[in-house]
Amino acid sequence: MSNSNWAIRKQMVAARSALSRQQSHDAAVNLARIARHYPPLMRSTSIASYIPVRGEISPHAVIRTMNINRACIPVICDLKAGQMKFCSTDHALLAYPQALYKPDIRRNEYGIPEPILDTIPLQTRALDAVLVPLAAFDRFGSRLGLGAGFYDRAFEYRLWNRHLMRPILIGLAHEFQEVDQLDSAPWDVPLDVIITPKEIIRP
Repeated sequence: MSNSNWAIRKQMVAARSALSRQQSHDAAVNLARIARHYPPLMRSTSIASYIPVRGEISPHAVIRTMNINRACIPVICDLKAGQMKFCSTDHALLAYPQALYKPDIRRNEYGIPEPILDTIPLQTRALDAVLVPLAAFDRFGSRLGLGAGFYDRAFEYRLWNRHLMRPILIGLAHEFQEVDQLDSAPWDVPLDVIITPKEIIRP
């Protein structure tokens, strides 16, 4: 990863973490309002989402507006190989932050809450949409994560077969996380759309 990307990540994570609780709440509510104008997401009934940490914009309000039949969450299955799986979970875990205090929730090696699940992972192509966290993005669809590469490995099949475009990869971000252009690597999987509290960005 380039030095510029490391600097951008550090800057953006600090900016996210500096937001007040009210600012974070308002951003999430406004993002949900904007997201309602993106029909591919609103039509999705099988969806995966993240649990926000370190100031990541919350997807909870978005999910509460949706009619979801299957809710999934990413779970690290092989830390050394940088692999994660998507497992079905209680819809409430993705829609309501208070669900994180259930006894079957643990924190993984990165401090991210995960459900303790013993279920067969879902094939990623069975999902309609995946809400993806990010540290920074540009209008070309490039995404800068936290550096572990879990999402890029999970969806790398989209790089070698452009016909396999399911699920829709939707980045959620604060508007200040946008940069002019990121230094992308050949293995970086681009986002299909980015939604912020102000707009929908289609690369």
